[in-house]
Amino acid sequence: PQRGQRHLGEGERAQDRVVSDESDAVPDLCQHRSPENAVIIFMRPRALRLFTARDAFMTERCEDLRKGDYVALHEKVGDNGQISPDQVTTCNADVKLALVFNNKRFTVYKIEK
Repeated sequence: PQRGQRHLGEGERAQDRVVSDESDAVPDLCQHRSPENAVIIFMRPRALRLFTARDAFMTERCEDLRKGDYVALHEKVGDNGQISPDQVTTCNADVKLALVFNNKRFTVYKIEK
């Protein structure tokens, strides 16, 4: 490996890596199951843009849900850089969220306006 890089060693779990298979699911889902012009609300918008070529932005404000087409939430970080996963389905009466994907770390909703 080059300086600063290392391979997954024996006995290491995939979740010990910087990007796990669970994390790979969000960009894959956005790239393959959303329109090219979709706007995705996500806590790491630049990374999502890099991996998917989709427009993305970060917000902690429920009123911003109408500005996106999808919202992808990390289940383990609460409201740090995102709308709280516990509140996202009820915090804005003007939008309805349809569950698209869920694993241990991430939940993705389609925003129906």
